[in-house]
Amino acid sequence: MKMLAKSGAGLHKKKAKIISEAQENILWEMGLLGSHTPESLLNTLVYLFGIHFALRAGKERRNLRIGVNSQLQLGKGSFGRFLKYTEDVTKTNTGGLQHRKLECKEVIAYENNSPDRCEVRLYEKYMGLRYVFFKIISLFFIIFFFSL
Repeated sequence: MKMLAKSGAGLHKKKAKIISEAQENILWEMGLLGSHTPESLLNTLVYLFGIHFALRAGKERRNLRIGVNSQLQLGKGSFGRFLKYTEDVTKTNTGGLQHRKLECKEVIAYENNSPDRCEVRLYEKYMGLRYVFFKIISLFFIIFFFSL
């Protein structure tokens, strides 16, 4: 252990690299993001939800729910249609007695002018396709195998 510490092992933390707008456009142009296949639709929702709702940990994405206790809700306001995300129990808010007075984070993503890149429209499309094949399951992200 001492030898590793002397050599500098563990001193540098890995940081996530920022995806620039140009790199994001390349992902859209290559078809990795979009709604033309089930895989690309799922990848797009994971990416957009990560950006707009600050879902950083994989556990936050895997624990998204729909149905009665859904964390995602569609709505309509003065600025148009929107998708509202309500935070659940997280690493910093465990939901115990100490955290009973904390407000859950709520983030709203409004519909934008680009239909191919709008998380509200993509969410509606995903939910429409998802309900056709998986009506009972309450988890949000289901990998489905069919062509759109």
